[in-house]
Amino acid sequence: RGIEGEVIVTFIVEKNGTISEVRVQGRNDKELEAEAVRIITSTNGKWKPATKKMVPVRCVCKFPISFQF
Repeated sequence: RGIEGEVIVTFIVEKNGTISEVRVQGRNDKELEAEAVRIITSTNGKWKPATKKMVPVRCVCKFPISFQF
């Protein structure tokens, strides 16, 4: 299809490993943005939270996803 690009997704990994506040940074192709959000949300609950002094804490993540169709 000739569609390619990079989408940067930011989100928060909560203390229990779930994710929230999924957002796309910048302006990209709407289809790529939707697919990037779908990919990240499909991993919900599978993240290992950050720790501070061995205690789980919320953490902001910035995740680049490259596409080439």
